[in-house]
Amino acid sequence: RCPVRVPEDWAFFLEKYMYSIKTEMHIRELNLNSRTQNCLRGAGILYVKDLVEWTVKEIYAIDGLGTDSLFELLNALARHHLVLFKSESQ
Repeated sequence: RCPVRVPEDWAFFLEKYMYSIKTEMHIRELNLNSRTQNCLRGAGILYVKDLVEWTVKEIYAIDGLGTDSLFELLNALARHHLVLFKSESQ
């Protein structure tokens, strides 16, 4: 049997499509504890697409969100192959 090969351009569009589906998730779908969810909601972050636009520094500065919550959040994003915005220069 010959494995099915997806043309390169299809793979790119499939990856972008999967990324857009993941970022449309509500933050509660990340299965974070209620304190972390409440802190994010308090900062106006309701969807993963909002969250991935923030930097680690900005997230850490959210009132009531400590180191443990930050690690929990980063691990939850990593399980979905997502990361926070990387640029710290803004």
